[in-house]
Amino acid sequence: MNASQLARLNAKNGIVIGLMGTDVTYKIELTNGVSLGQIYANDNEDVLLGQVNGLKYSQDNGQTWHDYTATLADGVRFGGNQTVLVRKKATGTTLASPTKSFTFKASQDQATSCYVPLKNLSVFEVSFEAKNNPATNFLDGNPNTSWESQADGQSYFAFALDKPRYINKLQYQTTANTGAMQSCMVYTSMDGQS
Repeated sequence: MNASQLARLNAKNGIVIGLMGTDVTYKIELTNGVSLGQIYANDNEDVLLGQVNGLKYSQDNGQTWHDYTATLADGVRFGGNQTVLVRKKATGTTLASPTKSFTFKASQDQATSCYVPLKNLSVFEVSFEAKNNPATNFLDGNPNTSWESQADGQSYFAFALDKPRYINKLQYQTTANTGAMQSCMVYTSMDGQS
């Protein structure tokens, strides 16, 4: 099938095939694509996060589609001002999902306030982490995951930077029910000891 024929496939009509020399036809039933699920654009990191397995993206309004790989270290990035279309890819007799668009904006970094990408941070030490909510969730850029510490008020999280950096602001996101700090202290160290 050519690209034009593939674009016209739908669940209502399926694919009708016939054999030369006979009037018999067969219909291959097709099903509509599955929902995209929870996907969100992290504009600071210029990536899509969430349920991204089997995702395809287009940066030219659906003219061409590419497989999406999502890792904070070396995945696909959507820098600058652009709108990206995404969909779950077609597999077997299941059609591609409906598309959804995400908009990414150019960085607003200034000399006095520059975002440090999460790929430049790593977990150094934590007071506690629950098995299902590990400390790595704190630095994964995904608002649908979280780090769970003990609720005794004495929790701490230490992260390491890839190199010395000037830090003038820290920002974190809480879950709907928990995670709000009542107070905090920020310590820095060049050697992880003092």
